[in-house]
Amino acid sequence: MEAKKGLEIVSGIVREEIVRRGEIRLRVGSNSMYPFINRGEWIVVTPCSIENLQIGDIVLCEDDHNLYVHRLVYRISRGGKRKLITKGDNGRYPDTPFSEYQFLGKVVRVENRDGGMDLQTAQARMGNKIAGIVSLLEGLMFRTARYVRKCLCVR
Repeated sequence: MEAKKGLEIVSGIVREEIVRRGEIRLRVGSNSMYPFINRGEWIVVTPCSIENLQIGDIVLCEDDHNLYVHRLVYRISRGGKRKLITKGDNGRYPDTPFSEYQFLGKVVRVENRDGGMDLQTAQARMGNKIAGIVSLLEGLMFRTARYVRKCLCVR
């Protein structure tokens, strides 16, 4: 319960800083977005309305346990409720859908030893869109192949 309380505090601070300053700079703590973003690199997150997100954008979301910097692969709208489906580039499966209230912001820059990447250029947006589509298809392909294998296995 203490960890959840701690994350609520951290998420609140992150959300407040994004609104107050217009951006926040965070250090990435995992390789879930490898090879696009590596552990230890810095990201710059800015506020963005959920309507302005595009497939392939890299977003910052929260759940009860963690902050996630993952790629948007799909959006769902049902009954006035909007959800984001994200996936780490280094993962096999999409994440559990995030509600619009769990969305904290959009990653607009990655900073590293070589300088960094501006994710707002037309070239970066196109590359990220392609990566988002491929990432979604990759997850679907993996699940389909696993299902076919299960069906074909003789016991």
